Parts: sequence; structure tokens; C-alpha cells
Amino acid sequence: MTGHEHRRFSETRILGVVVFYDSNYLQDIWYHIDMSSMDGRKLDHKTREAIRIRAVRRVLAGESPEVVVKALGFSRQRIYEWLARYREGGEEALRFKGIPGRKRKLSDAQMKKLYDIVTGKNPL
Repeated sequence: MTGHEHRRFSETRILGVVVFYDSNYLQDIWYHIDMSSMDGRKLDHKTREAIRIRAVRRVLAGESPEVVVKALGFSRQRIYEWLARYREGGEEALRFKGIPGRKRKLSDAQMKKLYDIVTGKNPL
């Protein structure tokens, strides 16, 4: 794609985050965030993951971390933490890995049986 072609972007607003995307090039996603008026912890995990990856990609593309931090509204410490994680494990290290918790005590078969008992008309 040359720089002279016109690209049409769609816009979506999610929890104060404006996402611009090109349906033909879904990998090209920009997040414009005013974090000063929003608590980043209130964003869903996938959105925060996308912000981390995009921020690191911008730094790797040559933007200074300070410019990226200012644009996204995060602290300098946070961007350097993300860059360190990236150096350790690549983009995979920036991805959401789930919320840790206790392992289930019931197997899938036991859960199904319990569900059938609870939702059935005659549990016994």
C-alpha cells in the first residue's frame, strides 16, 4: 500500500477508548486514550493487552517511550516494565494470561451431573 491511497476507517468507542480500524487491515489498530480522566484498571483485559502491545510496537518503531507515555497517559515506569517484559518473552509476555485461582474440585462429568440435578424437576 502506498502512502497516497485513501483508507476508510471505522470508529468504535468502548469505555471511553476510541478505536480506529480498517476492516481490510485489522492488524492496524490505534487506541487514542485520555487516561487522565479514566482508570485503566476499569478497561477489560483484552483492551489493556492491546494497549500494551501497541505501546511497545510504537517504541520499537522508533517513537521515544516518553512520547508514547504522554500519548497513552501511562507512567514512565509502566512503559519500561512492558519493554522489559517484551525483551524477556516477546509479545507473548505482554498478553493476558488469565486470572489465577484455585483449581476446580469437581471434574467436568461431576459438574454436568450437578447441573442436571439442580436444574431437573426431580433431583433425586
